[in-house]
Amino acid sequence: MTGSSQNSSVVVNYIKIAAIFAILYLFLLSIGMIGAGFKGLGRGFAEELMSGDAAPLVGLFIGILATSLIQSSSTTTSLVVGMVAAGTFGEDPYVAVAAAIPYIMGANIG
Repeated sequence: MTGSSQNSSVVVNYIKIAAIFAILYLFLLSIGMIGAGFKGLGRGFAEELMSGDAAPLVGLFIGILATSLIQSSSTTTSLVVGMVAAGTFGEDPYVAVAAAIPYIMGANIG
């Protein structure tokens, strides 16, 4: 391997690594934007959407249904993460995460 081709392969590897970090950043940014979107719609809308969170079994089936309708568990999971970020499941972060677990499980099953 010549010096020139070796240098170009190193540059390509650096570009790939930078692209991975850029995609990860955009993914995290999009989750934040989903949370901001739910805040823009109003807390009442998101709370109405997730009104069945009293029973974990209901949350499980809502997650399964949402994944079945959307045909993407990643999208359903991202929506639930956005709702947790928006405070839909409660102001206390520990309660919000605990309430979101059945929805995530349903998304993974669906």
